[in-house]
Amino acid sequence: MANGKLVAIVTALMLTVGGQGAQAAFSLSQLVQIEQLIATGQWQRLRAFLTANPALLEGDDPLATELRRFLAEVASGTIASITPASRPSLDALAAARDSY
Repeated sequence: MANGKLVAIVTALMLTVGGQGAQAAFSLSQLVQIEQLIATGQWQRLRAFLTANPALLEGDDPLATELRRFLAEVASGTIASITPASRPSLDALAAARDSY
């Protein structure tokens, strides 16, 4: 299921984007927005966000690959019935990152 993998990729990128933000095809703000839409299961809003930000879908990086897979699953109707899994808060992830 792409949802779990997408959450992991977005979370990992959020933790590392500070050091490479100028080089990345996405901003921390975009990652936060994607993360929030996934966390709340707002699949149609995420689809609309991705449609409005097509650069996020370009390339062979893991995020673009998973976002394209997500759009394919939305188109097929697979995503509509999925509820988001619980995961650590952003504060907990930031604290973990800062402890390194």
